[in-house]
Amino acid sequence: MNGLRQARSATLALLMLLASSPIQAQDSQRVSFPRGDDGATLTGRIRGYEDVTYLLGASAGQQLRVEMSTSNASAYFNVTAPGADAAMFIGSSEGSSMTAVLPTSGDYRVQVYLMRNAARRNEVADYTVSLRITGAASAGDYADGDAGGPDFWKVTGLATGDTLNLRAGPSTGDAVLGRLLAGAVVRNLGCRGGTGQRWCKVESGGLRGWVAGRYLRETASPAPVPPATRPRPVANGVLGNGEPFTATGKVPCAINRGQPTGQCAFGVIRPLPNEANLWIAMGNGKERYILFQGGIPAFTDADAAMTYEKDADLFLIRIGTERYEIPEAVLNGG
Repeated sequence: MNGLRQARSATLALLMLLASSPIQAQDSQRVSFPRGDDGATLTGRIRGYEDVTYLLGASAGQQLRVEMSTSNASAYFNVTAPGADAAMFIGSSEGSSMTAVLPTSGDYRVQVYLMRNAARRNEVADYTVSLRITGAASAGDYADGDAGGPDFWKVTGLATGDTLNLRAGPSTGDAVLGRLLAGAVVRNLGCRGGTGQRWCKVESGGLRGWVAGRYLRETASPAPVPPATRPRPVANGVLGNGEPFTATGKVPCAINRGQPTGQCAFGVIRPLPNEANLWIAMGNGKERYILFQGGIPAFTDADAAMTYEKDADLFLIRIGTERYEIPEAVLNGG
């Protein structure tokens, strides 16, 4: 009987201790804004490997703004979209404030944390984080800034080394037209709600297609690029996509296995810095298309796999039996 009383007393003491303890970091805290207000300002403290995650319910098409000030320069916040495995905003590389048009509806997670070097030293960070959600939820498609969405998106939130599929339609069942690298800036052609997620139609380097909206964040217009020049006569008649080429010329090539290296006519369009659309004449009226993104080959219209290696300022590209030698000057005009 005495043992039972002691066990009950210990349990009661433990419950009283838990009830009186402050909320520990690493809890998820749902944020509700005061009636009539579009935001809230929260304060807190984290130490070492602790973190705090704030949950905010929001709808696609609304704008989320997050700003944080802190006593520790190694404290940051990340923002993750509903259902996403990777953050759409990473404070340690993107800064202490974020403004984004939300790509999908649901709970957004704002995680406050210390960088590993500070966490190992068990440092403390006092912080203030301001959260604002403005604008009405999008009820349908929007095509540009005047209609409720940004003119340009930036691809973000991908896992390291991953790419974002550019598809022929707004579903995972549609064919893949190309792949976008993290950080790529694309033109917004309109978004719509889909089954379980939001899809956005975008344009990149002359290619148009659909991508999952949760990997897009509003961004500024990319830096201007030199205007395209009029097409110049090209041997073997490179047609491209019908738009004027930025530059034309010839590159070393071999189309068939065992064929000695010859010269193939090309036409290139450079829509953005470090991005180029290259068409190469293969003979018999055929052309090979290669998309460069982030300064490297990213996509080809061939059925065969594409591989490449770089020797100084020269790309050596193989596509099945085809071989091409592409100087960097073709891509950037240098």
